[in-house]
Order: sequence, then C-alpha cells, then structure tokens
Amino acid sequence: RSLVPVIGATRYVQSHTTLPQLNELMLKSRGLQVPYCGITEVWWDNRAVLEAAGLAQGIEAQAKLIEDESRFIDFGQSRIFMTEENTVI
Repeated sequence: RSLVPVIGATRYVQSHTTLPQLNELMLKSRGLQVPYCGITEVWWDNRAVLEAAGLAQGIEAQAKLIEDESRFIDFGQSRIFMTEENTVI
C-alpha cells in the first residue's frame, strides 16, 4: 500500500480462488489447467501515468514490490501482463 502513490496506481485488488467444486467442474468440462490461487489487479488512470511510474522512483518501488512479492508468489508458476479494459455492455 505504501508504494501505490509512488507507482501512480489508483486501485489494487486481490482476488482469491474460491468455489473449488465449481472450478473442478469447469476444468474437466473444458480440458483446462489447474487454476491459480488468485490474481492481483493494479489499476492506473491512464497509460501516461503507468509509463511515468517507470521513472527513477518507480524503478525503486518495483524493486521493493518484487522483494515483497517473492515472499508469497511463485514467480515460476505466475504470469504478468498489461491489459486495457474494453467495455462490451
């Protein structure tokens, strides 16, 4: 939380996997892989704010985030990607 202002994020959400029986049914019916334990979403108001977070302060913040995340994330089994939301309805 302390680094959110440094990286310019406006929202940080953790979603933890739930409903194991329903997940198992969905996996088997679609031939999918085992789900992750959860996902994290970090939100920025726009791309310019995100890109500005890559400056010196942001780089230092990223190093601190990686150090913290390494305590509870299996990086070898994880993914990271940037997305842009597109409202359909």
